[in-house]
Amino acid sequence: RLEEPAEALATVRSPPAASLRARLRRFHYHEHALNALLHGRKRWWLLPPQDAVYSVRHPAAWPPGAAKEACSFIQKAGDVVFKPTNWAHAVLNEEPSIGAAFEFLDAYIVASNSKRVIEPYAT
Repeated sequence: RLEEPAEALATVRSPPAASLRARLRRFHYHEHALNALLHGRKRWWLLPPQDAVYSVRHPAAWPPGAAKEACSFIQKAGDVVFKPTNWAHAVLNEEPSIGAAFEFLDAYIVASNSKRVIEPYAT
C-alpha cells in the first residue's frame, strides 16, 4: 500500500508458466502505461478507446478472426510498449517472461477519482 501519491505504480507478476490462465491478461483498460519486457515474448492486442472493453474471455480463446478489429503485435525482450489512457489491451505471455509495467497518474485523474470515491462518504 502506498502511503503517499505516486506518479507511477509498478506491478510485478511471476505466474507459473504451466497454466494458460496464468500467462494471459484479458482485455482491460486504465491510464497511460509503459511496459518493458526484460526476458521472454508477449503477444498484445489493442483496441482504441471508442471500442475499449473489459472482457471475460481472452482473445487467445476467441474463435479465429473474432479479434480482427484489434491491433496485434509481438513484444520481444528489450522492447518497451507505451499504452495510452483508455486503450483496451490483452496480453499473452508466449514464453516465460520477466517485465515491468508502470502506470502513470496525472493530477486530473487523481482529483476526479478522489472526488468520485471520497465525496459519497464525506460527512
